[in-house]
Amino acid sequence: MKRPRFHARIVSSGTIDTDDLAKRIHGRCTVTPADVAAVLISLSEVTAEYLREGKRVHIDGLGYLQVTLQCPAVQSTHEIRAESIRFKSVAFRPEVELKDSLKTMTLERAKYKSHSRQLEPERIDQLLASYFAEHEYMTRVAFQRLCGLTSSTASRRRFTCRLGKSSIRSHYFHRHHRNSFDLRGLSLCEARDA
Repeated sequence: MKRPRFHARIVSSGTIDTDDLAKRIHGRCTVTPADVAAVLISLSEVTAEYLREGKRVHIDGLGYLQVTLQCPAVQSTHEIRAESIRFKSVAFRPEVELKDSLKTMTLERAKYKSHSRQLEPERIDQLLASYFAEHEYMTRVAFQRLCGLTSSTASRRRFTCRLGKSSIRSHYFHRHHRNSFDLRGLSLCEARDA
């Protein structure tokens, strides 16, 4: 029997947005954060324009961006029609200098694993029952932390809720606000993948 192989992968410590980039760049030059943000937004728009024209975009110090396509499998190149070809994604190939600059980054074992814990439905019930004894609603982040799930797994979960004897399956819970679930009057009995 083959033993499973494990691979290292990054555990994200957060997402840096345009405002964060603008503030840090501002600290290194005389350009205002608003001007930097405007340039970054324009860079995004102009890059998209060139990619739509079928160009490959090279940004010094970062790398190359290029559109990738998809189409149905065919037996011969003669069967391919332009109408069946669709946009798939944008591929990024980093500059050698960028890769070299990242080789010296400090790495350490993460306190939390970057994949979801495997919990039995009964254990999830217990955790959620304790949580809802003190809270009226649950955010996706709270559910993720409570059950040790990744954000994508927590977002995919479906919950079965019981009102008395009758059982209803809700798509997540009743949305209270973005990434939040209103649970007033509902008691959670089981969590399942969507």
